[in-house]
Amino acid sequence: MPNAIYERSVRLPARPDVVFWDLLEPRNVADYDSRMRSWIPRDYPPEVGTRVDFEAKLGPVWSKGVSEVVGFDPPHHIEVQLMKPQLPVRSTMTWRLIPTEEGTEFTYRFSAAAPRGMGWLGHWLVRLATAHLDTELPALVDRYK
Repeated sequence: MPNAIYERSVRLPARPDVVFWDLLEPRNVADYDSRMRSWIPRDYPPEVGTRVDFEAKLGPVWSKGVSEVVGFDPPHHIEVQLMKPQLPVRSTMTWRLIPTEEGTEFTYRFSAAAPRGMGWLGHWLVRLATAHLDTELPALVDRYK
């Protein structure tokens, strides 16, 4: 069970299929998430079990890693878990896209589950990984106007 969660929803003026595939496209990731230098699925389109090589900024440090797609239901849901670097914290990134009359309600969720007695580490990781998203996720509205 995660002990630290960041979740933010934003309503976007485009259909879920447009938003999902646009945001999932590797060349677009850095456009909407400034702390991701690259996000490259080893299979495209990805599916459950696909490994994803990435380079992300955590605090002041750029780090390479590998995630794995553990849930995939286009264009409504993707869930990715961090595999490497191996940390004592298990982190998961989830997108949920729900159709609305105006387009899509896009929910981004990042959670961290730390071992007992290390909850501070989960909270620290969530803060470092998501601090920029309070401004960057709402800015997605302009991407689909």
